Amino acid sequence: MKTKRIYISIPITGREDTIFERNELAKKEVKELGYEYVSPIDNNDVCEEDLKNHTNLEKTAIYMGKDIEDLITCDSIYLCQGWENSRGCQIEKFVAEKFNKEILEQ
Repeated sequence: MKTKRIYISIPITGREDTIFERNELAKKEVKELGYEYVSPIDNNDVCEEDLKNHTNLEKTAIYMGKDIEDLITCDSIYLCQGWENSRGCQIEKFVAEKFNKEILEQ
């Protein structure tokens, strides 16, 4: 039986100082639920420098494109706390709904 894959949708803006800790927590939580996770923080190799410049629209477009590609290949999406206030997470949720993905909230 194939393990289900889940995309971690995690807010960054305004919470940059805790993104790596929150990402690790989310990965642990979905693993405990039995999912194989896909983390945009890990897959985009996000670093401190990127966090300082994450409002750069060119970089945002590149990251969001990769994130949407990753999300579409997953079975589910895991919306982390505060997703409602994140444009990126809102877009990811919209895509998940359009592609009939299972939606879980932290």
